[in-house]
Amino acid sequence: MITPEILSKVARLARLGLSSDELFDLSLDIEKIIQYFHQLKGLNLSEVEPMTHAVEMNLRLRDDEPRITPDVCKYLPYIKTNYFSVPIILE
Repeated sequence: MITPEILSKVARLARLGLSSDELFDLSLDIEKIIQYFHQLKGLNLSEVEPMTHAVEMNLRLRDDEPRITPDVCKYLPYIKTNYFSVPIILE
């Protein structure tokens, strides 16, 4: 159980200035959230497929094919062999 004393210590470490009424209300809210997670733990999710997004998204992506772009090199003055280098800004 999250007590106002524990929450007060966490709020102090996070440098939050909460009044005693705010600490009490917040401890009740956090306790409700924890109870909700305990309800979720009891669900049987063995046949639910994992998903990466809540809404199915079909992205149209182009094929990943290497392309030569020689025009880029003329805009980069710091080219050495096959690597790009940048000027030193810190000593």
